[in-house]
Amino acid sequence: MRRVVFVIFEGFQSLDLTGPYEVFQYAGHLSDGGYDCRVVAPEAGPVASRSGLPVHASYGIGDLDPAEVDTLVVAGGVGVDAACEDPELVGWVRRAAEGARRAASVCSGAFLLAAAGVLDGRRVTTHWSRERG
Repeated sequence: MRRVVFVIFEGFQSLDLTGPYEVFQYAGHLSDGGYDCRVVAPEAGPVASRSGLPVHASYGIGDLDPAEVDTLVVAGGVGVDAACEDPELVGWVRRAAEGARRAASVCSGAFLLAAAGVLDGRRVTTHWSRERG
């Protein structure tokens, strides 16, 4: 099973979720060795994007075993700074990334991966207008 888990949080950038989600979802059907795409947030339920668009996270971090993640994709957005201050979310991301075959982020989602220690010793980039103290 190739489970792709997308991490979102209040204030995420909707394109950072929907773009990669669409790519993985259409890359193949599960019966053909495709991907099982899941959206996770600190809590299951509606999560407001930066523009206010609500997206339903089917799973909260307490509902999804981080050991079952094959590919981790962390969305970016203006809410990433607050997400980096959530110790439960940061810990879940760390555990998921440790066991995943691959971990990635879109734009400022890199800050959440960094807060989880996933990027230690690695070079990464994000949008030129984003920086985190």
